[in-house]
Amino acid sequence: AGQGIPLAGVVYDPKVSAFLRYIGQELFTDLDALTEENLREMIDRAVAQAERPEAQAAAVLRLQDMERKNVEVARRLRAGDGQVRLAFATSSNDFASESYEVGACYYLRKPFRPEGVRAMLERLDLEALERSRRLRLPDGSQVVLRSIRYAASDGHRVTLHCKDGDRTLRTSFAAVEPLLCAYPCFCGICRGVVVNFHEVAGRQEDVFLLKDGTRLPISRRRLREVQEAYSAFRFDRLRKDGVD
Repeated sequence: AGQGIPLAGVVYDPKVSAFLRYIGQELFTDLDALTEENLREMIDRAVAQAERPEAQAAAVLRLQDMERKNVEVARRLRAGDGQVRLAFATSSNDFASESYEVGACYYLRKPFRPEGVRAMLERLDLEALERSRRLRLPDGSQVVLRSIRYAASDGHRVTLHCKDGDRTLRTSFAAVEPLLCAYPCFCGICRGVVVNFHEVAGRQEDVFLLKDGTRLPISRRRLREVQEAYSAFRFDRLRKDGVD
């Protein structure tokens, strides 16, 4: 579509049909409705469209307009976060200069190939990004998520036990717990305690043993829920990089 070539589409996901409609391409059918007859008909109509280059030129302009809007989104993301990792995936080289302007890590051109996607992921270095991810706390300060071993409530204060030293916040635990537990590596294991699974060395019945030797009890009421969350976390790590 980006090259002005008529196409016939087979849709396997609603996003595909939405994209095709956006750029003015109506020759598509759902995968489960595909037949030899309707595929032949779409191909014949696509060939006929090749004789109307003005229609294809309009589709190219709509696609380029979409890509320009994406560039504006990239600029806003960069303005809001100087550390965000950006990659461009597009059908042409038209926006290469803009990708440098916003500090993109990679510029991936269609058609996408496995080696190109792998190179992009390596350049993005998602593991390093995950290790540097910061959380804005209720008092406006920030903390590196992976530096937190666990958080514990003490009355109207919450202490974040971090690798680089403890941080005490004058706030309620109810204000901190959902911020941490929005990430799957954090889990509330008993009243007033949230643990970072990355810091767990092992589990003994209803106790987590952390890498620094700290022992944290698991509420019997939450035991099954915590076990399932911890198992899901470990499985995800094995799936991603073979590390348990």
